Amino acid sequence: MGDLVATGSNDKTVKLMKFNADNCSIDGQEIELTMHDGTVRDMCFIEDSSNKSSLLISGGAGDCKIYVTDCATGTPFQALSGHTGHILALYTWGGAMFVSGSQDRTVRFWDLRTRGCVNVITPAATPTKPVRY
Repeated sequence: MGDLVATGSNDKTVKLMKFNADNCSIDGQEIELTMHDGTVRDMCFIEDSSNKSSLLISGGAGDCKIYVTDCATGTPFQALSGHTGHILALYTWGGAMFVSGSQDRTVRFWDLRTRGCVNVITPAATPTKPVRY
């Protein structure tokens, strides 16, 4: 996780790169991911302790899905559905859990072990942007 950088863009792509912290440079080639069909709004990394690898969680406009990508292979392997509005924010506090905020005015809690949403709250009358724990 500490040696990776990811960018999301209006061009609907995610770029995943190895980062050299010693000289603040990119090592090797970037991996371009094209699973999103709208602007990529937010991303977060999760350490997958069961497979000893990093996962990238990404979401945004378009199909309202959250995508899970294996950083070691650069392969998206899961699309999580539930939101009905654009994904505006993603956050993890460690382990297999993360939270998403959406234009649909909900906050969803996700567990990668069960591959689904474990709770939904509706905290505001406006879209939920930054989400932190």
